[in-house]
Amino acid sequence: MINHETFRQLLPPADPKKIARILHALATRRGLHRFEARALGDTALNSTISDLRNRYGVPIRYEWVSVVGYQGKEARLKSYFLDLVLDAESVPYILALLELWGYCLPEPPEPPAPAAPAIAA
Repeated sequence: MINHETFRQLLPPADPKKIARILHALATRRGLHRFEARALGDTALNSTISDLRNRYGVPIRYEWVSVVGYQGKEARLKSYFLDLVLDAESVPYILALLELWGYCLPEPPEPPAPAAPAIAA
C-alpha cells in the first residue's frame, strides 16, 4: 500500500523541477501553504497547484488556515494537501509522476550471503 511513508522514502533527483518538489512536499506533509512553499523555491504556489490540478489531474484539496503574517497580524491562506485515503485511486498515478520526474525508491538491501558450509574435520 502506498502511503505518506512511501513518498517520504523517495530519493530526489539531483536537481528536481519545482513542480516535482511541490508534488513531493504535498505527498509527504499534512499541508503546504505559500510561505512554506518559498523554502522550496516556489513564490507562486497557487500557479503550481493550478498546473498540478489542470495539466496533470492531481486531486489537490485545501483548507483555510491562519498564520502570523506581516507585523504579526493574522493572515488567512490556503493550505494545500493530498488526501491519500479519499483519493486512493490517484495515489499510484502521483507516485508515477514523481518517478517520471526523477524521484525513485531506494534499492532494497542485498540479502545476506548464505553461510559457508561447515567443513568436517
